Amino acid sequence: MDADDTEREALPLGREAWQQGLRALLADPGAACCLYSADYGDWPLGEVAVVEALDAWALTRRQPGWRMLARRYDGLARAAPRFVEWRTRFAHLIECRELPDGVDEPAEGVLLSGHGVIAKAVEHGRAALVCRGAAWLAAMQRWEAAWERSQPAFAAYTLGL
Repeated sequence: MDADDTEREALPLGREAWQQGLRALLADPGAACCLYSADYGDWPLGEVAVVEALDAWALTRRQPGWRMLARRYDGLARAAPRFVEWRTRFAHLIECRELPDGVDEPAEGVLLSGHGVIAKAVEHGRAALVCRGAAWLAAMQRWEAAWERSQPAFAAYTLGL
């Protein structure tokens, strides 16, 4: 077992374990939260309890602290209207960007200050891993590199004529 293995803790396999790991982190994302998914297709962002937890978090914030990255947001906008409404109400706290084609993706997951939950590809889908220490730092560096090459997206407001 190398040092990297001691800084990762595997969660049970399966979609429900993945979503439960996300729910746990989103219940209290702390001062800073970085998220990545290609499309957030199976994230629990539309659930009432998740949005209520995000409301409680956002009401205590004065500074931006949430950064969200995706390949595309169109599916999220359709599948999670509660989250879309939350994003609109708290637009001053959240910045959303989209990865252009050709930019390497970071690990799917949520990264908070010092720990997070990331996905690892396995034979039949993905496994969720809690990461800390050097594993968290490596995931965060990859996330930041993708963020730097991304562009604004998922606008909180749509202006029209």
